[in-house]
Amino acid sequence: MQNDDQRLLRDAKAAPASRVWRANRDGNVAIMFALVAFAILGTVGVSVDYGRKLSAIAKAQGAADAAALAIAGNPKTDSENLVMAKNVVGAHLMGVAGVNVAVTRPSSLAYRVSLSYKTPTSLMQIAGFKTMDVAVSSDASAASGGPVEVALALDNTGSMRNDMPALRAAAGDFARSVFSTGGTNVKMSVVPYVAAVNPGANAWPLWMIDSSAKSMWHGYFQAWAWITIQPNCTPNWMTGSGGGGGGGTPGSSSSGDRSDAIDILAPLTRFARNLFGVSPALAQTTANTISPLLPDAKSPTPEGFFLPNGFSYDPAATSGDGCAHMNNTAPISNLDLFARMPGTVWKGCVEARPSSNDLLAGGYGSGNPDFDVTDDPPVASNPNSLFVPYLWPDESDYQDNVYNAPGPYPPPSGAGYHNNYLADGAPPATWSYDMTDPSGAKIRHDGMQNNTLFKYNGTAPALIRETGNADTYGPNASCPDPVLRLTTSAAAVDSKINSLSYWTGGGTVISEGLMWAWRTLSPNLPFADGKPYDKANRKVIVLMTDGVNGLADNNIWSNVVSDYSAYNYLGAGRQGPLTPTWAPQWTFDRMTAFLDERTRAACSNAKARGIEIYTIFFNRGTMTTAQQASSRKLLSDCATTTQNLYEAKDASGLQVAFGQVASAFGKVRLVK
Repeated sequence: MQNDDQRLLRDAKAAPASRVWRANRDGNVAIMFALVAFAILGTVGVSVDYGRKLSAIAKAQGAADAAALAIAGNPKTDSENLVMAKNVVGAHLMGVAGVNVAVTRPSSLAYRVSLSYKTPTSLMQIAGFKTMDVAVSSDASAASGGPVEVALALDNTGSMRNDMPALRAAAGDFARSVFSTGGTNVKMSVVPYVAAVNPGANAWPLWMIDSSAKSMWHGYFQAWAWITIQPNCTPNWMTGSGGGGGGGTPGSSSSGDRSDAIDILAPLTRFARNLFGVSPALAQTTANTISPLLPDAKSPTPEGFFLPNGFSYDPAATSGDGCAHMNNTAPISNLDLFARMPGTVWKGCVEARPSSNDLLAGGYGSGNPDFDVTDDPPVASNPNSLFVPYLWPDESDYQDNVYNAPGPYPPPSGAGYHNNYLADGAPPATWSYDMTDPSGAKIRHDGMQNNTLFKYNGTAPALIRETGNADTYGPNASCPDPVLRLTTSAAAVDSKINSLSYWTGGGTVISEGLMWAWRTLSPNLPFADGKPYDKANRKVIVLMTDGVNGLADNNIWSNVVSDYSAYNYLGAGRQGPLTPTWAPQWTFDRMTAFLDERTRAACSNAKARGIEIYTIFFNRGTMTTAQQASSRKLLSDCATTTQNLYEAKDASGLQVAFGQVASAFGKVRLVK
């Protein structure tokens, strides 16, 4: 026996490997076939069971949709809503066991039904997967039977001049429809907006107005004006150098240093704002009750400078060429300047409050709250939370060394600044508005006359035409009709809408329209007219515009660059960009991007408070394809859902769009 075993072992060692493989291949093939078959079976099983899961999800979604619509159409208590949801889901998923149902309120506008359960697998069980999870949810908006606060933010810019009748008709029909449906449960406000908003000169107590010019952007353009006079001093050509800005054409997206003659004021106009932060509080004044800004020739400084009455200076704050000293102890209040112009009063428009984007002593973004895009209430101890009275500064009588008498634009010469309403007059003794060009010739410097404070001298009335006509001018230029605060009076809303007019100049600042619409709904000051933020209190903004964010150009090579707005001139630099050092881009593209960003932030903050936003894009097709796409995207982002964006292409379409929004108030609809 032992010999036989030894012989078999010897023969096996001597056999070729192929012979051994052939002797065992039947078993190997069987194993490989089993593995492949298992894999194939698993793949088929996954495919089959995945299809079954998709079918289950579709059926479950239908059940959730039906339950959400049923609750939104007839909401009751939380416990009753849950019972209703379970009954509806049970009817749609008969025979399905272990279904978990929940009802929540993602906002005051919607009811959410969520359901989940496990469905058994078939072929996947051989791989150890016994069940698959099915989970869906559905949101439906509630009908407008309960209390609702609605704010209409309506674009009244000059581009609407031919369509104001259509806007008045469409917005009026909307308001009447909502009031007829909701009755006394409806409160509505109307907010006309252009490049600024007019909340009303007497809309709130005086303490909420920054009358002492302590807010960081108050009087920003006037803060660096030449206010001391050195005998026999004439600034030289191109003595200044500015920070980084929009080189080339300001309408482009280029960047670089502005080094042309208009930046001669740069050494002064680019000082940090905190140099001008010390001031006694100034009460709001009636017109022409403050001493004129005339030089006190009887009391020159030791250096021979002449100061305007009521101002002081810092001997250390000289310009690069030694020609002037700067005011640093008396900030320039817009109300002060109104009071120095006979016949003028502040109409009620305000400027945008500061934000985390704005310039502080250490640069941009030093932790300031976003006061411009939130409904944070004004706080007396924080000047940046207060509201700055709007004042469009008087602009130069000269443009490119050509004189234009104050009056409507365009002047007889055909070119000039858009808002020239004061006679600049001759400068005080020993001072000159001229500068010396490279050839030695004297030419009039526009920038000096834009910035000088001596023309606000109280001796001559301003030329004012502050209506909705194309020749609007004056310190309140492009300040629209005042806001109508929340009211239950359908007649008051109808009257307000019927009185709306277009306002030329400035541009379009959608974020300010949105923000003041929000503030009319807010329970916070300055109005505090809205109910508390609560799921039971529905708040809605309807935002309509026909254009893109942006400012109108106004002598783009001047130091103003654009028309005035709630965010000042483009040349003031509030548009950034946000950099560790102050280096704004003086480009219209940059300003549009900045205003779009502020609009998105305002909409996001409002929606976070539970406010529903509908947007209406009045798109006549007059913009470029890129502008249309940009506006459509902005308004889509702003709306609560993409379904809340409506687009109109003509007057009849505008009527339809407002009608669709009004209809949406009374409908129960799926929103997610």
